[in-house]
Amino acid sequence: MKKFISTLAASLMAVSALTAVSASAINVETDNTLTITTESLKTAITADNGTVIPAGATSVTVSISGNTGFSAKSVKLDVGSADVIVDESDMPIVDSGSVIGDSTVGSAENNGIVVLASASAEENTSDGDIFTFYVSDSSADVSIIEVDPRVKVGSEVSPMATRYSYQLGDVNGDKYIDSVDSSYILSAIATYKEETMNNYAILPVSQANQYLIYYFPYRTPRKAEVADVDENGYITTQDSDFVMNYYAAMAVGNPVNTDTMAYTGEWRYYSE
Repeated sequence: MKKFISTLAASLMAVSALTAVSASAINVETDNTLTITTESLKTAITADNGTVIPAGATSVTVSISGNTGFSAKSVKLDVGSADVIVDESDMPIVDSGSVIGDSTVGSAENNGIVVLASASAEENTSDGDIFTFYVSDSSADVSIIEVDPRVKVGSEVSPMATRYSYQLGDVNGDKYIDSVDSSYILSAIATYKEETMNNYAILPVSQANQYLIYYFPYRTPRKAEVADVDENGYITTQDSDFVMNYYAAMAVGNPVNTDTMAYTGEWRYYSE
């Protein structure tokens, strides 16, 4: 088993160089310390999505200690020449760790660079595993490049006939589409579920537009449609999944795939 450690600076996005350490050497008093653990599988296992990971493959787990709390977390990693095990959509197979539970998870890989991202409706404050993904190589050399990488989505000028515009998926309007936006979507859905006292994670866009500040209290969008990235009239966990897939793909330079991202990133125009 291999274990590496990386400490996050409180005010910086960059990650310090990874240093090989033993498990006992981890300083749990350091805030938001990320650890990478690799382990060769002696027997085949079944991933969360049902894929059988064969014996001889390597599991790569990202863990956190000294967790100060997060509802959105993403990590960009360098896996070198290792072959990442992917699903039918060519996205790395990722198992959620105990820290994030049933949070929405997105992943992407391109030329040895992997991005893993999670989003949840509530803040995660425990220590433990965040993600596990798999490579076919028995001795993978994995390192962290960046924590919470940001992908600027740019700006767009509305046509003369319209006055306003929004980019599907940029829920908080900060010109970035990332796991934070996905977290806002999940939070709005959780609020609706609590309000209606049912387990249906389907928030009608019309309802959200009536009470925007209620459903999106932190960064309130002008129109709730910005969170309905598949434009079916409802804000659901599927929209959160689409946003995560888009973010992870953009972070590694992959092209847009509407099958896994819907219309995330597309611009819409309107007048009031």
